[in-house]
Amino acid sequence: MGDRSGILIHRRTGLAASLLLTACCLLGQAVAAQRHVTSGPCCLVGQVVIDEGHSWSDVSPDVESIHIDNPTPSDAAALPKHAKLNEVTIRCGTNEDDSGDSADTIKVVQALADLPELRTVSVWWCSGKQPLFEALARLKTVTRIDVSGCFELDPLALEMLAKSEKLTYLSLSTINNFGDAHIKAIAKLENLEQLSIETDGVWNTIDKSTRRRKLGRKPADALLPLGSLRHLKALSIGWAKVSAASMHAIAAIPTLEALSLFKCYDVDADVLAQLAACKTLRVLDLGYDACCVLPDLDDACIDAISKFANLETLWLRRRTEITVARLAKIIEGCPKLGEVCLPGAVFTSEVARQLAQTASVRTLILTEANAIAPEALNKLSSYATLQSLGLEQVSESALRAVPWSEMVHLNTLGLDWSRASDFNVDTLSRIATSPVLRTINNRFSESELPAPAAFATLNKCRSLQSVGVFRMDWSVEDLRLIADALDSATLVAMGIGCW
Repeated sequence: MGDRSGILIHRRTGLAASLLLTACCLLGQAVAAQRHVTSGPCCLVGQVVIDEGHSWSDVSPDVESIHIDNPTPSDAAALPKHAKLNEVTIRCGTNEDDSGDSADTIKVVQALADLPELRTVSVWWCSGKQPLFEALARLKTVTRIDVSGCFELDPLALEMLAKSEKLTYLSLSTINNFGDAHIKAIAKLENLEQLSIETDGVWNTIDKSTRRRKLGRKPADALLPLGSLRHLKALSIGWAKVSAASMHAIAAIPTLEALSLFKCYDVDADVLAQLAACKTLRVLDLGYDACCVLPDLDDACIDAISKFANLETLWLRRRTEITVARLAKIIEGCPKLGEVCLPGAVFTSEVARQLAQTASVRTLILTEANAIAPEALNKLSSYATLQSLGLEQVSESALRAVPWSEMVHLNTLGLDWSRASDFNVDTLSRIATSPVLRTINNRFSESELPAPAAFATLNKCRSLQSVGVFRMDWSVEDLRLIADALDSATLVAMGIGCW
Protein backbone atom coordinates (compact mmCIF):
# COMPACT_ATOMS: atom_id res chain seq x y z
CA MET A 1 0.00 0.00 0.00
CA GLY A 2 3.00 2.30 0.34
CA ASP A 3 2.81 5.58 2.20
CA ARG A 4 -0.66 5.39 3.73
CA SER A 5 -0.84 9.10 4.43
CA GLY A 6 -2.14 9.34 0.86
CA ILE A 7 -4.91 6.72 1.03
CA LEU A 8 -8.21 8.53 0.93
CA ILE A 9 -10.82 6.41 2.67
CA HIS A 10 -13.86 7.82 4.41
CA ARG A 11 -16.08 5.45 6.36
CA ARG A 12 -19.56 6.83 6.78
CA THR A 13 -22.21 5.94 9.31
CA GLY A 14 -25.93 6.55 9.38
CA LEU A 15 -25.74 9.64 11.51
CA ALA A 16 -28.72 11.93 11.85
CA ALA A 17 -26.60 15.01 11.57
CA SER A 18 -27.04 15.65 7.86
CA LEU A 19 -28.70 19.01 8.15
CA LEU A 20 -26.52 19.98 11.09
CA LEU A 21 -23.43 19.38 8.99
CA THR A 22 -24.98 21.18 6.03
CA ALA A 23 -25.74 24.07 8.34
CA CYS A 24 -22.12 24.11 9.43
CA CYS A 25 -21.16 24.63 5.80
CA LEU A 26 -23.43 27.63 5.73
CA LEU A 27 -21.83 28.85 8.92
CA GLY A 28 -18.53 28.97 7.04
CA GLN A 29 -17.03 25.61 7.98
CA ALA A 30 -15.72 23.29 5.29
CA VAL A 31 -17.33 19.99 6.23
CA ALA A 32 -18.90 17.31 4.10
CA ALA A 33 -22.61 17.00 4.66
CA GLN A 34 -23.83 13.45 5.36
CA ARG A 35 -26.47 13.40 2.68
CA HIS A 36 -25.33 16.17 0.33
CA VAL A 37 -22.08 17.99 -0.17
CA THR A 38 -23.84 20.81 -1.96
CA SER A 39 -24.15 23.58 0.58
CA GLY A 40 -20.69 24.96 1.00
CA PRO A 41 -17.01 24.34 0.40
CA CYS A 42 -16.32 20.66 -0.28
CA CYS A 43 -14.01 18.96 2.19
CA LEU A 44 -13.23 15.37 1.18
CA VAL A 45 -11.77 13.59 4.18
CA GLY A 46 -8.63 11.50 3.72
CA GLN A 47 -8.61 8.91 6.48
CA VAL A 48 -6.10 6.08 7.00
CA VAL A 49 -7.72 2.92 8.35
CA ILE A 50 -6.09 0.71 10.98
CA ASP A 51 -7.84 -2.66 11.12
CA GLU A 52 -6.98 -6.36 10.97
CA GLY A 53 -5.47 -5.96 7.51
CA HIS A 54 -3.32 -2.93 8.25
CA SER A 55 -0.77 -1.88 10.83
CA TRP A 56 0.99 1.28 11.96
CA SER A 57 4.32 0.32 10.38
CA ASP A 58 3.63 2.03 7.06
CA VAL A 59 1.64 5.02 8.33
CA SER A 60 3.28 8.34 7.66
CA PRO A 61 4.05 10.43 10.77
CA ASP A 62 2.37 13.33 8.96
CA VAL A 63 -1.05 11.68 8.70
CA GLU A 64 -3.84 13.97 9.95
CA SER A 65 -6.85 11.63 10.12
CA ILE A 66 -7.09 7.99 11.16
CA HIS A 67 -9.75 5.33 11.74
CA ILE A 68 -9.02 2.55 14.28
CA ASP A 69 -11.08 -0.64 14.24
CA ASN A 70 -11.24 -2.65 17.47
CA PRO A 71 -8.44 -0.84 19.37
CA THR A 72 -5.53 -2.72 20.92
CA PRO A 73 -2.63 -1.78 23.24
CA SER A 74 -0.37 -1.35 20.19
CA ASP A 75 -2.67 1.43 18.96
CA ALA A 76 -2.26 3.28 22.25
CA ALA A 77 1.52 2.97 21.98
CA ALA A 78 1.67 4.15 18.36
CA LEU A 79 -0.64 7.18 18.55
CA PRO A 80 1.76 9.63 20.31
CA LYS A 81 4.23 9.19 17.41
CA HIS A 82 1.78 10.88 15.04
CA ALA A 83 1.68 14.37 16.47
CA LYS A 84 -0.05 15.92 13.46
CA LEU A 85 -3.25 13.92 13.93
CA ASN A 86 -6.25 16.24 13.85
CA GLU A 87 -9.04 13.66 13.73
CA VAL A 88 -9.31 10.17 15.23
CA THR A 89 -12.21 7.76 14.79
CA ILE A 90 -12.43 4.65 16.96
CA ARG A 91 -14.89 1.87 16.16
CA CYS A 92 -14.86 -0.12 19.34
CA GLY A 93 -17.87 -2.35 18.74
CA THR A 94 -20.67 -3.02 16.27
CA ASN A 95 -24.40 -2.43 16.24
CA GLU A 96 -24.79 -5.93 17.68
CA ASP A 97 -21.98 -5.75 20.23
CA ASP A 98 -22.08 -3.55 23.32
CA SER A 99 -18.65 -4.53 24.67
CA GLY A 100 -16.99 -1.42 23.27
CA ASP A 101 -15.81 0.20 26.52
CA SER A 102 -12.94 -2.22 26.98
CA ALA A 103 -9.77 -1.35 28.86
CA ASP A 104 -7.98 -1.18 25.49
CA THR A 105 -10.45 1.38 24.16
CA ILE A 106 -10.00 3.56 27.23
CA LYS A 107 -6.20 3.33 26.93
CA VAL A 108 -6.37 4.47 23.31
CA VAL A 109 -8.55 7.44 24.26
CA GLN A 110 -6.16 8.31 27.10
CA ALA A 111 -3.25 8.19 24.63
CA LEU A 112 -4.96 10.87 22.55
CA ALA A 113 -4.11 13.39 25.27
CA ASP A 114 -0.55 13.45 23.88
CA LEU A 115 -1.64 14.73 20.45
CA PRO A 116 -1.28 18.54 20.39
CA GLU A 117 -3.21 19.06 17.10
CA LEU A 118 -6.16 16.79 17.91
CA ARG A 119 -9.55 18.49 17.49
CA THR A 120 -12.08 15.77 16.59
CA VAL A 121 -12.70 12.40 18.27
CA SER A 122 -15.38 9.90 17.27
CA VAL A 123 -16.05 6.75 19.31
CA TRP A 124 -18.62 4.52 17.62
CA TRP A 125 -20.63 1.70 19.21
CA CYS A 126 -19.40 2.16 22.75
CA SER A 127 -21.55 1.16 25.72
CA GLY A 128 -21.52 4.68 27.15
CA LYS A 129 -20.12 4.13 30.62
CA GLN A 130 -18.38 6.68 32.84
CA PRO A 131 -14.67 5.67 32.54
CA LEU A 132 -14.66 6.24 28.77
CA PHE A 133 -16.36 9.62 29.03
CA GLU A 134 -14.02 10.67 31.81
CA ALA A 135 -11.11 9.95 29.45
CA LEU A 136 -12.82 11.94 26.66
CA ALA A 137 -13.37 14.90 28.99
CA ARG A 138 -9.63 15.04 29.74
CA LEU A 139 -8.68 15.70 26.11
CA LYS A 140 -7.78 19.36 26.45
CA THR A 141 -7.45 20.23 22.75
CA VAL A 142 -10.59 18.47 21.49
CA THR A 143 -13.50 20.63 20.32
CA ARG A 144 -15.66 17.98 18.56
CA ILE A 145 -16.90 14.65 19.99
CA ASP A 146 -19.12 12.08 18.26
CA VAL A 147 -20.30 9.13 20.37
CA SER A 148 -22.81 7.65 17.96
CA GLY A 149 -24.19 4.19 18.53
CA CYS A 150 -23.96 4.07 22.34
CA PHE A 151 -26.00 1.13 23.63
CA GLU A 152 -26.79 2.24 27.17
CA LEU A 153 -25.53 5.80 27.51
CA ASP A 154 -25.22 6.72 31.17
CA PRO A 155 -26.49 10.28 31.81
CA LEU A 156 -23.81 10.69 34.48
CA ALA A 157 -21.20 9.78 31.88
CA LEU A 158 -22.61 12.44 29.59
CA GLU A 159 -22.37 15.00 32.39
CA MET A 160 -18.64 14.35 32.60
CA LEU A 161 -18.19 16.07 29.25
CA ALA A 162 -18.93 19.34 31.06
CA LYS A 163 -15.33 19.11 32.28
CA SER A 164 -14.10 19.31 28.68
CA GLU A 165 -12.45 22.71 28.35
CA LYS A 166 -13.05 23.35 24.65
CA LEU A 167 -15.96 21.12 23.61
CA THR A 168 -18.25 22.97 21.18
CA TYR A 169 -19.65 20.10 19.06
CA LEU A 170 -21.45 16.95 20.22
CA SER A 171 -23.16 14.29 18.11
CA LEU A 172 -25.31 11.59 19.69
CA SER A 173 -27.18 9.18 17.44
CA THR A 174 -28.65 5.69 17.71
CA ILE A 175 -28.85 5.99 21.48
CA ASN A 176 -31.03 3.14 22.71
CA ASN A 177 -32.00 4.40 26.15
CA PHE A 178 -32.19 8.14 25.53
CA GLY A 179 -34.51 10.10 27.78
CA ASP A 180 -35.09 13.15 29.96
CA ALA A 181 -31.99 12.61 32.10
CA HIS A 182 -29.80 12.77 29.01
CA ILE A 183 -31.36 16.07 27.92
CA LYS A 184 -30.71 17.53 31.37
CA ALA A 185 -27.10 16.33 31.21
CA ILE A 186 -26.60 17.91 27.77
CA ALA A 187 -28.02 21.20 29.06
CA LYS A 188 -25.02 21.41 31.41
CA LEU A 189 -22.58 21.56 28.46
CA GLU A 190 -22.74 25.33 28.39
CA ASN A 191 -20.16 25.93 25.65
CA LEU A 192 -21.84 23.81 22.97
CA GLU A 193 -22.24 25.52 19.60
CA GLN A 194 -23.37 22.49 17.56
CA LEU A 195 -25.53 19.62 18.82
CA SER A 196 -27.03 16.62 17.04
CA ILE A 197 -29.36 14.17 18.79
CA GLU A 198 -31.00 11.12 17.22
CA THR A 199 -32.44 8.34 19.32
CA ASP A 200 -33.77 4.92 18.37
CA GLY A 201 -34.72 4.24 21.96
CA VAL A 202 -37.47 4.81 24.48
CA TRP A 203 -38.85 7.96 22.88
CA ASN A 204 -40.13 5.85 19.98
CA THR A 205 -41.08 2.27 19.20
CA ILE A 206 -41.90 0.41 15.98
CA ASP A 207 -45.45 -0.76 15.29
CA LYS A 208 -44.61 -4.08 13.59
CA SER A 209 -48.03 -4.37 11.92
CA THR A 210 -47.77 -1.05 10.10
CA ARG A 211 -43.95 -0.57 10.23
CA ARG A 212 -44.58 2.99 11.40
CA ARG A 213 -42.98 4.74 14.33
CA LYS A 214 -45.06 5.21 17.44
CA LEU A 215 -44.12 8.08 19.69
CA GLY A 216 -42.90 7.05 23.10
CA ARG A 217 -44.40 8.18 26.37
CA LYS A 218 -41.84 10.84 27.16
CA PRO A 219 -43.42 14.27 27.77
CA ALA A 220 -43.51 16.58 24.77
CA ASP A 221 -41.71 19.30 26.75
CA ALA A 222 -38.65 17.13 27.45
CA LEU A 223 -36.51 19.34 25.20
CA LEU A 224 -37.12 22.47 27.31
CA PRO A 225 -33.71 22.33 29.07
CA LEU A 226 -31.91 22.81 25.75
CA GLY A 227 -32.98 26.44 25.89
CA SER A 228 -30.22 27.00 28.43
CA LEU A 229 -27.50 26.41 25.79
CA ARG A 230 -26.97 30.10 25.11
CA HIS A 231 -24.07 29.63 22.65
CA LEU A 232 -25.77 27.06 20.43
CA LYS A 233 -25.60 27.85 16.70
CA ALA A 234 -26.79 24.60 15.09
CA LEU A 235 -29.21 22.03 16.52
CA SER A 236 -30.38 18.77 14.91
CA ILE A 237 -33.07 16.68 16.64
CA GLY A 238 -34.28 13.28 15.41
CA TRP A 239 -37.13 11.07 16.60
CA ALA A 240 -38.03 13.40 19.46
CA LYS A 241 -41.33 14.82 20.61
CA VAL A 242 -41.50 18.55 20.14
CA SER A 243 -43.97 21.07 21.49
CA ALA A 244 -44.71 24.76 21.21
CA ALA A 245 -43.29 25.25 24.72
CA SER A 246 -39.99 23.49 23.98
CA MET A 247 -39.61 25.32 20.66
CA HIS A 248 -40.32 28.62 22.42
CA ALA A 249 -37.36 27.91 24.71
CA ILE A 250 -35.11 26.91 21.81
CA ALA A 251 -36.15 29.93 19.72
CA ALA A 252 -34.97 32.15 22.57
CA ILE A 253 -31.36 30.97 22.15
CA PRO A 254 -29.71 34.21 20.96
CA THR A 255 -27.13 32.54 18.71
CA LEU A 256 -29.25 29.85 17.00
CA GLU A 257 -28.77 29.87 13.22
CA ALA A 258 -29.66 26.34 12.07
CA LEU A 259 -32.36 23.88 13.22
CA SER A 260 -33.23 20.42 11.94
CA LEU A 261 -36.37 18.66 13.18
CA PHE A 262 -35.38 15.40 11.55
CA LYS A 263 -38.12 12.72 11.75
CA CYS A 264 -40.10 14.70 14.31
CA TYR A 265 -43.82 14.00 14.06
CA ASP A 266 -45.21 16.83 16.17
CA VAL A 267 -44.30 19.75 13.92
CA ASP A 268 -47.45 21.85 13.49
CA ALA A 269 -48.40 25.50 13.03
CA ASP A 270 -48.02 26.26 16.76
CA VAL A 271 -44.49 24.81 16.83
CA LEU A 272 -43.51 26.76 13.70
CA ALA A 273 -45.05 29.98 15.02
CA GLN A 274 -42.79 29.78 18.09
CA LEU A 275 -39.71 29.18 15.95
CA ALA A 276 -40.55 32.13 13.71
CA ALA A 277 -39.77 34.37 16.67
CA CYS A 278 -36.08 33.37 16.37
CA LYS A 279 -34.72 36.24 14.29
CA THR A 280 -31.25 34.68 13.99
CA LEU A 281 -32.51 31.42 12.39
CA ARG A 282 -31.20 31.04 8.84
CA VAL A 283 -31.46 27.27 8.24
CA LEU A 284 -34.59 25.15 8.81
CA ASP A 285 -35.11 21.44 8.04
CA LEU A 286 -38.63 20.15 8.64
CA GLY A 287 -37.78 16.51 8.56
CA TYR A 288 -37.84 13.46 6.40
CA ASP A 289 -38.23 9.74 6.96
CA ALA A 290 -37.95 7.40 3.98
CA CYS A 291 -39.55 4.50 5.87
CA CYS A 292 -42.43 6.22 7.62
CA VAL A 293 -44.12 9.18 5.97
CA LEU A 294 -44.33 12.19 8.24
CA PRO A 295 -47.59 14.13 8.51
CA ASP A 296 -48.19 16.71 5.81
CA LEU A 297 -47.71 20.40 6.48
CA ASP A 298 -51.07 22.14 6.14
CA ASP A 299 -51.84 25.70 5.02
CA ALA A 300 -51.40 26.99 8.58
CA CYS A 301 -47.87 25.54 8.62
CA ILE A 302 -47.04 27.14 5.27
CA ASP A 303 -48.33 30.44 6.60
CA ALA A 304 -46.07 30.08 9.67
CA ILE A 305 -43.04 29.26 7.49
CA SER A 306 -43.63 32.45 5.51
CA LYS A 307 -42.97 34.41 8.72
CA PHE A 308 -39.27 33.35 8.82
CA ALA A 309 -38.06 36.61 7.33
CA ASN A 310 -34.33 35.84 7.68
CA LEU A 311 -34.47 32.25 6.42
CA GLU A 312 -31.80 31.40 3.84
CA THR A 313 -32.14 27.60 3.71
CA LEU A 314 -35.38 25.59 3.78
CA TRP A 315 -35.60 21.81 3.52
CA LEU A 316 -39.19 20.65 2.84
CA ARG A 317 -38.51 16.95 2.49
CA ARG A 318 -41.92 15.80 3.70
CA ARG A 319 -44.31 14.68 1.01
CA THR A 320 -46.26 17.86 1.42
CA GLU A 321 -48.10 19.23 -1.58
CA ILE A 322 -46.10 22.29 -2.62
CA THR A 323 -48.39 24.14 -4.97
CA VAL A 324 -47.43 27.25 -6.90
CA ALA A 325 -49.53 29.32 -4.48
CA ARG A 326 -47.84 27.81 -1.40
CA LEU A 327 -44.39 28.32 -2.89
CA ALA A 328 -45.22 31.92 -3.76
CA LYS A 329 -46.22 32.59 -0.16
CA ILE A 330 -42.98 31.13 1.19
CA ILE A 331 -40.79 33.04 -1.27
CA GLU A 332 -42.60 36.30 -0.57
CA GLY A 333 -42.15 35.91 3.18
CA CYS A 334 -38.57 34.62 2.96
CA PRO A 335 -36.83 36.99 0.53
CA LYS A 336 -33.33 35.78 1.50
CA LEU A 337 -34.02 32.16 0.55
CA GLY A 338 -31.03 30.80 -1.36
CA GLU A 339 -31.09 27.04 -0.63
CA VAL A 340 -34.19 24.91 -1.12
CA CYS A 341 -34.79 21.17 -0.74
CA LEU A 342 -38.01 19.75 -2.22
CA PRO A 343 -39.41 16.24 -2.83
CA GLY A 344 -39.16 15.31 -6.48
CA ALA A 345 -42.87 14.53 -6.62
CA VAL A 346 -43.76 18.21 -6.13
CA PHE A 347 -41.09 19.60 -8.47
CA THR A 348 -43.42 20.07 -11.40
CA SER A 349 -42.74 22.26 -14.42
CA GLU A 350 -44.86 25.01 -12.86
CA VAL A 351 -43.03 24.87 -9.53
CA ALA A 352 -39.65 24.73 -11.30
CA ARG A 353 -40.53 27.76 -13.39
CA GLN A 354 -41.80 29.84 -10.48
CA LEU A 355 -38.81 29.00 -8.28
CA ALA A 356 -36.46 30.09 -11.07
CA GLN A 357 -38.32 33.33 -11.67
CA THR A 358 -38.98 34.50 -8.11
CA ALA A 359 -36.09 33.28 -5.94
CA SER A 360 -32.32 33.63 -6.24
CA VAL A 361 -31.65 29.94 -5.62
CA ARG A 362 -27.96 29.12 -5.26
CA THR A 363 -28.45 25.56 -3.96
CA LEU A 364 -31.26 23.20 -5.00
CA ILE A 365 -31.71 19.70 -3.55
CA LEU A 366 -34.34 17.37 -5.00
CA THR A 367 -35.21 14.12 -3.23
CA GLU A 368 -36.77 11.21 -5.14
CA ALA A 369 -35.42 12.72 -8.36
CA ASN A 370 -36.53 9.66 -10.32
CA ALA A 371 -40.11 10.96 -9.94
CA ILE A 372 -39.39 14.29 -11.67
CA ALA A 373 -40.68 14.80 -15.18
CA PRO A 374 -37.95 15.48 -17.80
CA GLU A 375 -39.52 18.83 -18.74
CA ALA A 376 -39.18 20.03 -15.11
CA LEU A 377 -35.50 19.03 -14.95
CA ASN A 378 -34.88 20.72 -18.27
CA LYS A 379 -35.88 24.05 -16.72
CA LEU A 380 -32.80 23.95 -14.47
CA SER A 381 -30.98 25.84 -17.20
CA SER A 382 -33.13 28.89 -16.36
CA TYR A 383 -31.75 29.08 -12.79
CA ALA A 384 -29.35 31.95 -13.35
CA THR A 385 -27.82 31.80 -9.86
CA LEU A 386 -27.69 28.01 -9.32
CA GLN A 387 -24.25 26.93 -8.08
CA SER A 388 -24.96 23.66 -6.22
CA LEU A 389 -27.32 20.84 -7.17
CA GLY A 390 -28.22 17.75 -5.13
CA LEU A 391 -30.22 14.84 -6.58
CA GLU A 392 -31.40 11.87 -4.49
CA GLN A 393 -32.40 8.58 -6.14
CA VAL A 394 -31.69 9.96 -9.58
CA SER A 395 -32.44 7.76 -12.60
CA GLU A 396 -30.67 7.41 -15.94
CA SER A 397 -33.52 9.23 -17.71
CA ALA A 398 -33.35 12.08 -15.19
CA LEU A 399 -29.60 12.44 -15.69
CA ARG A 400 -30.20 12.74 -19.42
CA ALA A 401 -32.92 15.36 -18.91
CA VAL A 402 -30.73 17.77 -16.93
CA PRO A 403 -29.25 20.41 -19.31
CA TRP A 404 -25.70 20.07 -17.97
CA SER A 405 -23.96 22.09 -20.68
CA GLU A 406 -26.30 25.06 -20.14
CA MET A 407 -25.77 25.29 -16.35
CA VAL A 408 -23.04 27.86 -16.57
CA HIS A 409 -22.70 28.57 -12.83
CA LEU A 410 -23.00 25.01 -11.47
CA ASN A 411 -19.81 24.16 -9.54
CA THR A 412 -20.95 21.48 -7.04
CA LEU A 413 -22.99 18.32 -7.68
CA GLY A 414 -24.16 15.86 -5.01
CA LEU A 415 -25.76 12.55 -6.08
CA ASP A 416 -27.22 10.41 -3.30
CA TRP A 417 -28.70 6.91 -3.21
CA SER A 418 -27.54 6.34 -6.77
CA ARG A 419 -27.62 3.07 -8.71
CA ALA A 420 -24.48 2.07 -10.58
CA SER A 421 -26.51 1.04 -13.63
CA ASP A 422 -27.69 4.64 -14.13
CA PHE A 423 -24.12 5.95 -14.37
CA ASN A 424 -22.62 4.87 -17.66
CA VAL A 425 -20.40 6.44 -20.30
CA ASP A 426 -23.36 8.34 -21.76
CA THR A 427 -24.73 9.89 -18.55
CA LEU A 428 -21.33 10.74 -17.09
CA SER A 429 -20.24 12.24 -20.42
CA ARG A 430 -23.27 14.52 -20.22
CA ILE A 431 -22.34 15.62 -16.69
CA ALA A 432 -18.80 16.29 -17.90
CA THR A 433 -20.12 18.96 -20.30
CA SER A 434 -20.97 21.21 -17.34
CA PRO A 435 -18.62 24.16 -18.01
CA VAL A 436 -17.47 25.13 -14.49
CA LEU A 437 -18.21 22.00 -12.41
CA ARG A 438 -15.51 21.59 -9.73
CA THR A 439 -16.91 19.02 -7.28
CA ILE A 440 -18.88 15.77 -7.68
CA ASN A 441 -19.89 13.56 -4.76
CA ASN A 442 -21.79 10.35 -5.37
CA ARG A 443 -23.09 7.92 -2.74
CA PHE A 444 -24.29 4.63 -4.23
CA SER A 445 -27.12 2.65 -2.64
CA GLU A 446 -25.58 -0.72 -3.46
CA SER A 447 -22.21 -2.44 -3.50
CA GLU A 448 -21.85 -2.36 -7.28
CA LEU A 449 -19.99 0.56 -8.86
CA PRO A 450 -19.98 1.91 -12.41
CA ALA A 451 -17.21 0.64 -14.67
CA PRO A 452 -13.89 2.53 -14.49
CA ALA A 453 -14.40 3.50 -18.13
CA ALA A 454 -17.50 5.43 -17.09
CA PHE A 455 -15.53 7.32 -14.43
CA ALA A 456 -12.86 8.08 -17.02
CA THR A 457 -15.35 10.18 -18.99
CA LEU A 458 -15.26 12.72 -16.14
CA ASN A 459 -11.73 13.59 -17.28
CA LYS A 460 -13.36 15.54 -20.10
CA CYS A 461 -14.53 18.04 -17.49
CA ARG A 462 -11.38 20.14 -17.25
CA SER A 463 -12.72 22.28 -14.40
CA LEU A 464 -13.23 19.25 -12.11
CA GLN A 465 -11.07 19.40 -8.98
CA SER A 466 -12.57 16.93 -6.49
CA VAL A 467 -14.51 13.66 -6.68
CA GLY A 468 -16.13 11.65 -3.89
CA VAL A 469 -17.37 8.09 -4.42
CA PHE A 470 -19.05 6.20 -1.56
CA ARG A 471 -20.82 2.86 -1.52
CA MET A 472 -21.88 0.07 0.82
CA ASP A 473 -18.89 -2.29 0.40
CA TRP A 474 -15.28 -1.73 -0.36
CA SER A 475 -12.04 -3.32 -1.51
CA VAL A 476 -8.57 -2.00 -2.23
CA GLU A 477 -8.75 -3.13 -5.85
CA ASP A 478 -11.85 -1.04 -6.48
CA LEU A 479 -10.10 1.96 -4.95
CA ARG A 480 -7.15 1.61 -7.28
CA LEU A 481 -9.30 1.08 -10.39
CA ILE A 482 -11.28 4.26 -9.74
CA ALA A 483 -8.18 6.26 -8.82
CA ASP A 484 -6.45 5.11 -12.00
CA ALA A 485 -9.48 6.05 -14.12
CA LEU A 486 -9.52 9.65 -12.90
CA ASP A 487 -6.97 12.19 -14.05
CA SER A 488 -4.77 12.97 -11.07
CA ALA A 489 -3.23 15.88 -12.94
CA THR A 490 -6.39 17.97 -12.52
CA LEU A 491 -7.90 16.58 -9.33
CA VAL A 492 -6.75 18.13 -6.08
CA ALA A 493 -8.89 15.92 -3.80
CA MET A 494 -10.56 12.52 -4.03
CA GLY A 495 -12.62 10.79 -1.37
CA ILE A 496 -13.39 7.10 -1.70
CA GLY A 497 -14.99 4.90 0.91
CA CYS A 498 -17.97 3.03 2.32
CA TRP A 499 -20.91 4.15 4.42
